[in-house]
Amino acid sequence: MAGDEVVIGNPSLAPAPAAGGAACCAARDPATAGECALCKRAICKNCRSVVNAKNVCASCRAQIESDLAAEQAQPARLPLALGGGVVAAILCGAAWAVMVVVTNLEIGYAAIGVGFLTGWGVVLGARGKKGRPL
Repeated sequence: MAGDEVVIGNPSLAPAPAAGGAACCAARDPATAGECALCKRAICKNCRSVVNAKNVCASCRAQIESDLAAEQAQPARLPLALGGGVVAAILCGAAWAVMVVVTNLEIGYAAIGVGFLTGWGVVLGARGKKGRPL
């Protein structure tokens, strides 16, 4: 799919550079010839894709898409993420309750810490995988 926009997280995992001077595709357009921003292979408007405003070849685009797919959370991880969040919320809530009983003060900033640590519980439960952006 030439010309599609793909947002990438880690472009450093591109394939090794190919030997220079090779034709990029069967329908090469010499007027729009250029090189892949990642592997430096020859590309033209007929075979290039745009990733983060950079022209890339088909093999680099495939590598980027596979890296993105590997980062995405799978539905099977949802129960683990939910469990991690619940456990963290219970532990942090209990710690906050102990703090209130011991100090006889309700410190609102501790609620921010409870929320932050609950979020980390979800991330750890999902094993660092990301969901779809909102």
